[in-house]
Amino acid sequence: MTADTSPQSPAARPPGRHGVLIGRFQPFHQGHAFLLERILETVDSVVLVVGSSYASRSLRNPFTLDEREAMIRAALPAEEAGRVRVVGVADVYYSDTAWVDAVRGAVESALPSGAGVCLYGHNKDASSYYLALFPGWDYAELPNYRNLSATPIREALLASAPAQLPDLLDGPLRDCLPAAVRDWLRDFAAGPDFAEIQAEAAAVQRFQQAWEGSPYPPMFVTVDALVLCGEQVLLIRRGQRPGRGLLAFPGGFLDPEERLEAACRRELAEETGLQLPPGLKPLARFVGDHPDRSDRGRFVTHAFAYRLPDADTPPPVAGGDDAASAAWHALSALRREEFFEDHYLILQQLLPACGLGDAVDGA
Repeated sequence: MTADTSPQSPAARPPGRHGVLIGRFQPFHQGHAFLLERILETVDSVVLVVGSSYASRSLRNPFTLDEREAMIRAALPAEEAGRVRVVGVADVYYSDTAWVDAVRGAVESALPSGAGVCLYGHNKDASSYYLALFPGWDYAELPNYRNLSATPIREALLASAPAQLPDLLDGPLRDCLPAAVRDWLRDFAAGPDFAEIQAEAAAVQRFQQAWEGSPYPPMFVTVDALVLCGEQVLLIRRGQRPGRGLLAFPGGFLDPEERLEAACRRELAEETGLQLPPGLKPLARFVGDHPDRSDRGRFVTHAFAYRLPDADTPPPVAGGDDAASAAWHALSALRREEFFEDHYLILQQLLPACGLGDAVDGA
């Protein structure tokens, strides 16, 4: 069954069903609250699938799963709290099938076995294509509440100095956010995480301003090196914003006169001191081209995977150029929340070709 964009009225559905609402809720606004209220009128319980979870903070996703659940539960009437389950699902930019499986698994884990499910949503634009990816689930279309979008709300929050935030929340954003969410945001803005996100936003703005004079939307080509030794991977800690302190592959921009693999080897040597043997060929190559992969703009990266000859001890490395540090990391100890942009997702894509497809969390 494909998604039905003209379903029967949600109110006409039989009791005993469970609703599913998928969103990033960055932040949870009045439009989300309206949808949730409508769904709760017609089902036994609702599973809120919180997307873009288990990742490092970014301008598009500044709030963690726990923080978004806190906003949602703060805005819920006490009598409805027990009927709402919140589950997180990570991004899987390069496989809709894997993402759908993750959503289905999260929903099934939150509901009784064999429970009837109805997916609720609003086809606002091309980004809503995911609503058609769940054959076997019923689908109910709901109206958009006042055309609210989280994007301008989020941008206004990140552009506001902490001292200005109360006026913003009590003024332009007053009718956009539930009162409890506005209170939560006031408290959050007083902590160090808000200042860190704003510093990241300022760095991205400076980068984008440097390209404002371009006659066309700028697009950037970068390279990244995945280097393995045994079951360890070579990673850097970023020394510059955005993403300062996060784990990343050694890499950088393609120079005008370079071939892609030559650029990859150069960046690897500059950022870690590691010179690959000239005859060592890449085991695999992956193009990271998701439009949302970078806050800075349209970045397309070419990642090359190499495996060094097995040795008891990996060769020594040291951070250089833009890298604050470089080190070997056990694949089994990696946490996706520590990675910059989509580097963890690219790692997942390349490891199978290196014979290590199950070495990291694939959820």
